[in-house]
Amino acid sequence: MLPKEKGSAPMTDTPLRTLLIEDQLDIQMILKITLEKSKNFTVVTAATGKDGISLATTQKPDLIILDFSLPDMEGPEILKVIKTDPATAYIPVIMLTARTGDLSTDDCKKNGATDVLFKPFDPRTIANQLLKLYQSTRS
Repeated sequence: MLPKEKGSAPMTDTPLRTLLIEDQLDIQMILKITLEKSKNFTVVTAATGKDGISLATTQKPDLIILDFSLPDMEGPEILKVIKTDPATAYIPVIMLTARTGDLSTDDCKKNGATDVLFKPFDPRTIANQLLKLYQSTRS
C-alpha cells in the first residue's frame, strides 16, 4: 500500500495525459499508481527510448517524465529528439534520475527539460511536484 500523499494537489479540469519513459518496472508501477491516484494524471508507460519517442509522436501527451538512463538510449538523447521534432517540441519534459555526481541540471534545462527530479523520490509528494512543474510551463 502506498503512503498517503502529503497535502492535496489542486485538481486539474481533466487529467494530464502523461508519458512515463522508465525502464525500471517497480518505479513505473509506483509512479503510475501514485499519479493516477491523485486524479490529475493518466499515465502511459514505455520502457525504452525508441518506444517512448514513438508514443510521444503518436499520443502527443501533455507531459513527459523521462528517465536519464534507458537500455537503448540515454535520456538526453531522447530529450534532443523530442525537442527538435516540431510535433513534440512543445511538450514539457521532466527528467528523472538517480545520478548526482556527473549530472548538470542546468545542462538538461538548456537542452529543453523543464526540470530534473532525483530518485529516490517521495511517493507522497511526487504528484504535487509534477503538477506544479507542469503548471509552471503554462504561466
